[in-house]
Amino acid sequence: SNVLMSVAPSEVQRIVILGCGSSASTPLLSCILGHKSEEACKLCLEAAANPQSRNRRGNPSLLVQVKAGDSETRNILIDCGKTFREGSIRLFPKLGVKYVDAIVLTHGHADAMLGLDDIRDAQREDTHTPVLCSKTTEVEAMRVFQYLLKPRPPGAAVRTVAKLVVETFTDRETALVDGAAQACALPAPIAACGLQIQPLPVWHGHDYVSFGFAFDAPWGYFVYLSDISELMPATEEFLLQRSIHTLVIDTLFLERLYPSHLSLPASLAMIKRLRPRRALTVGMSHQLDFYAPPTSIADFVQAEGIDVRLSYDGLVVDDAMTHYSRDGDQ
Repeated sequence: SNVLMSVAPSEVQRIVILGCGSSASTPLLSCILGHKSEEACKLCLEAAANPQSRNRRGNPSLLVQVKAGDSETRNILIDCGKTFREGSIRLFPKLGVKYVDAIVLTHGHADAMLGLDDIRDAQREDTHTPVLCSKTTEVEAMRVFQYLLKPRPPGAAVRTVAKLVVETFTDRETALVDGAAQACALPAPIAACGLQIQPLPVWHGHDYVSFGFAFDAPWGYFVYLSDISELMPATEEFLLQRSIHTLVIDTLFLERLYPSHLSLPASLAMIKRLRPRRALTVGMSHQLDFYAPPTSIADFVQAEGIDVRLSYDGLVVDDAMTHYSRDGDQ
């Protein structure tokens, strides 16, 4: 049973995009070190020189703050990647966040889970922070973080490491039929800090399953697809039956095709298919400049009537997007 199922139902208070960059993040190290023989990457150099740059991006991550009745606000983290510590130092004090109360993982790659060790300094005292993930992600996480995730024997020496407890929401994501991975069914909803969340299996490459997540916010249905190359049939069918308010979607490159992520043309095609009221891009490489958005986005907005914007680290997502700003701190 889910360790958090017994918590009273809660309502979303605030959603914040903590990271909207790629696995390599921005600025790209190779650009800063001058590996490219052509003209230096102006975007990366600006992002390195200006800590408040909207182009300074960490690994994809989402903060969902929830509240049940008169209880204290609880903080759910979707993904805890390589840049978790850096992003938390930069954003948590501004947001008034002191603790992480639950973690939900999209998949088991470095940009989604390599910050789990740093949860030790962001969790409440004398509590085990739940980590909700698929069975495959649990296996991948256990391989890297056995010292955090494996139950400790009675009488074992006390160590100052993160105290985590894993809860899985699938038994097995894919079956191999004739050597090819088959799409999987929709898992049952899970609960984190009382918030009902629907896991959404998606392809992240031709044979690897990642998960998106969907839940109700006070202003409408919120869907998060950060690491995706293609929708699975069960997920597509589910989403086509929903009226989506906000879709956060993977958008790695301007044009270039990549096997495990969407680039802008495919991202826009998926937005057109799912018809959200608003879409925000994440997983962006240094090809996408916040201060000079691709003209294809403006063309799409005019043609389809869907609000599409590049996001930035620290963006507070609400109904009217009153916090969306082109420069400086919020």
